[in-house]
Amino acid sequence: MTVSPTIPVFFVSYARNDTDYEPFRKDMKKFIEDLSARVAVKMAVPRAGIYFFDESSIETGTIWRSELSEALKGTKVGVTLYSPSYFTSRWCGKEFQVFLDRAAANAIAPQRPVGIVPVLWAKCTTLPPSVEQIQYKHAGFPPEYAEVGVQQLLSLKVYSDQYVLAVEGIADAIVVAAKSGLGPAGNLDLENIPSAWDCSVDADPDSHKEGSIAKTCFVFISRRGWDWQPYPEKRKTIGAMAQQISGDLGLRYEEIVCDATLANKLRETRTNSVPTILFGDPASLRDKAYGEPMREYDDLYLLNCGALVPWGEESKSKGNKDDAWLYLQDKVCQQKTKIPPPNHEWRSIFSQDDLEVKTRTAIENIRLRLLQQILSDDRSEGSGAAAATTVGVLKAQDKGLTDSAANLGIRVGSAPQIEGPTR
Repeated sequence: MTVSPTIPVFFVSYARNDTDYEPFRKDMKKFIEDLSARVAVKMAVPRAGIYFFDESSIETGTIWRSELSEALKGTKVGVTLYSPSYFTSRWCGKEFQVFLDRAAANAIAPQRPVGIVPVLWAKCTTLPPSVEQIQYKHAGFPPEYAEVGVQQLLSLKVYSDQYVLAVEGIADAIVVAAKSGLGPAGNLDLENIPSAWDCSVDADPDSHKEGSIAKTCFVFISRRGWDWQPYPEKRKTIGAMAQQISGDLGLRYEEIVCDATLANKLRETRTNSVPTILFGDPASLRDKAYGEPMREYDDLYLLNCGALVPWGEESKSKGNKDDAWLYLQDKVCQQKTKIPPPNHEWRSIFSQDDLEVKTRTAIENIRLRLLQQILSDDRSEGSGAAAATTVGVLKAQDKGLTDSAANLGIRVGSAPQIEGPTR
């Protein structure tokens, strides 16, 4: 961590997962050093202390240290390193929300975020709505920057010239942003500040209906919700795992709250072809607040939904005589545990690895089934001469559907058409 006795010019917000691998950590630190050197020259200030870069693992702890809080409140510019992991990290979402709140307080341009310089660190398939209005591409940047991201420009020698140009362009953007800068923040309750990724969902109560197969919704049926750790020794929350898998698959992430409206929201995700995964905590399912929504779900058959229940080693050793398993069978999901629908794992997950693999598999299977139905429905809508001239050519509603089809191995023609086998 770089700390200065004065307030740094820019704060680097990044996903810790992007630095777990030592060569990637070295890449990021080199980029920040190169960037700070260019900014210092352009602003005619000493390079020491010009930036704040926290290398502590915030995501594995609960204490926001005073140095980080002070830097978040006072730096003139927030430099955000976009990557799939960045948009699946709740902590990054909190930092980004601080920048948005400080920008909104700007009396000169409250409707236009200022003082935020996004950097495409790694190529992202989708961006959350909360960042879409902030431009990370500029005409002065080399085209390769938008194609592969800064890390690839840095790590591959063939892009060495493009890397220098990208650093120069980002440094220019920081200098410009610093002139107006983010307004100072008051006291920050960083433990309770919402994540920008959650805020964009909360602002739209119907957002779970949007996205089709380019998104996955998750329901955490647990007293601890997003913070539930099925396997505490792994120190990974269910929410962080779900967000990470979504990012790895290039999908938007959304959480649906487990409450009395759950059954209706699940029906709406089905109507709109949004893949949805329910995670059940065996201990929490004994509570009426969590067991009742699952009982209602037991009466539904929804093509877009999957359910996974993770168990510990103690439960595994008890076998089918485990009280929590018997309660789930007899009191909560009597129908679906007897005749499990596809993508329902009631008694097969006993480790974090099992949970992650089967979550990923369930999402991919559901997306494939939904896509096949979407394509089939599109075919059935054609008729007459128009249909005769477009046999086997299916209209996609948006580019996301086209991209998803390609990812699933379905041959893609020129957008926005998807070509597939006829019935």
